[in-house]
Amino acid sequence: MIRSLLNWANPKVVLDNFVGSGTLLVEASLMEIESYGVDINPLCVLMSKVKTSALFYQYEKIDIH
Repeated sequence: MIRSLLNWANPKVVLDNFVGSGTLLVEASLMEIESYGVDINPLCVLMSKVKTSALFYQYEKIDIH
């Protein structure tokens, strides 16, 4: 649903003032839209940081053995 709304609105920049778990930031990042999120709850900040930073992690460099 978030992706549909972003497609409809076609924003240049997204500001999520209640970031929650970061779904809007993830979808905006996947669509290459500049995005910022703010939340007062430290748990929400942690969740959104983990979800958004995982998008840009280079999984080829992980040594499983």
